[in-house]
Amino acid sequence: MQIKELTFYVFSTLGDRSIMYYTLIFFWLKQANKLQTLQLIIMYSISSFFGDFVKMILQQPRPFYIDNTIQLDFCQYGFGGPSGHACRALVFYVILFNMLQTQDSQQSENSHQVQSEELYLMIQPEQSQSNEISWKNRIIKYSMNSQSLFWGSFFELSYAWMDYGIILVIYFLQLWNAKQNNRAVDLSNIERAFQEAINSSDNLFDFDYHSIIYDILRLHQFVDSCSTQVELEGSG
Repeated sequence: MQIKELTFYVFSTLGDRSIMYYTLIFFWLKQANKLQTLQLIIMYSISSFFGDFVKMILQQPRPFYIDNTIQLDFCQYGFGGPSGHACRALVFYVILFNMLQTQDSQQSENSHQVQSEELYLMIQPEQSQSNEISWKNRIIKYSMNSQSLFWGSFFELSYAWMDYGIILVIYFLQLWNAKQNNRAVDLSNIERAFQEAINSSDNLFDFDYHSIIYDILRLHQFVDSCSTQVELEGSG
């Protein structure tokens, strides 16, 4: 097997549903902070739903082989778009990376405290600028790497980046808003809400779009209501 084919195979495997399920189960069992894993599960469910929902609307065929003599008037740019692997992987691994990076930052923050207020005021503008550049570079790298993940046309991948880039923007805006208002989430209420949402449907990941929409709306409603009830110590 050539190096290029092996590379495509490895990254395509990372975008498979079963790999992500195993990863979710592992983090749920090993993670001390269940809230972070729950956020990853919720965002994965939303990204999977939107990908399948868009495919259902577009109804673009996904043939097992491509014949150059076959011409499709209504599907000229790609097959089966948007790419489901790219959609799920882009959301899943970006949030997973952010979750792990946040943990690492929290564990090492005590060793990087700035004791001098004058020194803090001197380095803060430079640090803020570095963080902004780092996030821009990270987004660009994830977008470019996603193109090599799956067997799909550039149209499919661009469509996936656009759709799930919006989801990531909404996700990080919610985190930023919670941080600005010094809000925390009651984990016990979140877990009960998630369990109730799962019990309300025969299968959360089934292609019953009405049930999935209902579950997602319930999850969002419970998470939002719980996050507004609990405040961090000292905020009041």
